[in-house]
Amino acid sequence: MVNSGSAPATDLELSATPPSGWNVEFDPSR
Repeated sequence: MVNSGSAPATDLELSATPPSGWNVEFDPSR
């Protein structure tokens, strides 16, 4: 993820829709 703006990127939320049988985790989790 790249923030090319002049303000800081805060409170971002990552999500994924994995195929059936897959597990997706983001670290650090929020």
